[in-house]
Amino acid sequence: MRSKKGLTAKDITAGIFKHFHKKSKWIIESIYLLFDSESDVVTMSKARYITEYEVKVTLSDFKRDMAKRYKMGRVSEDKHFALSSGKTGIKHFYFCGPKDMIPLELIPKHAGLMEFWEQGGGVMYRIVKKAPTLVNATKASLKMEKKIITSMKWKYMNKVMKG
Repeated sequence: MRSKKGLTAKDITAGIFKHFHKKSKWIIESIYLLFDSESDVVTMSKARYITEYEVKVTLSDFKRDMAKRYKMGRVSEDKHFALSSGKTGIKHFYFCGPKDMIPLELIPKHAGLMEFWEQGGGVMYRIVKKAPTLVNATKASLKMEKKIITSMKWKYMNKVMKG
């Protein structure tokens, strides 16, 4: 889906990769890292902290995300309550969308906002609101890092096999 600003989720994801790959130990898209919920983009810092980037190309998609639930085994919990109360262990959470699409007043206290736009044949970004450090942010375990590496390996293998 393309936003009114002309950007797709793929464009924004590519922008995140472009701007954060050198600062991160690992960066991966579309991964089921936390609970039973897919993350659009996840980075692991060299210090082993996780940041999640939720990509949105329409305001209605953003509003639907505010009602999402995490599934933790048999228990289902409001995604943004889990983030704000420190149940995820991640350090930062950002909403990412086209410039001027998501009003700043709709961004929850626990989240940051990054805006993206096309310029000179590339995708640029700015941080409108810096994400605060979340409660109970913990360094990723070796098990979690192995999960990231395994997911990256399978994504690469699938691309190679498809040609």
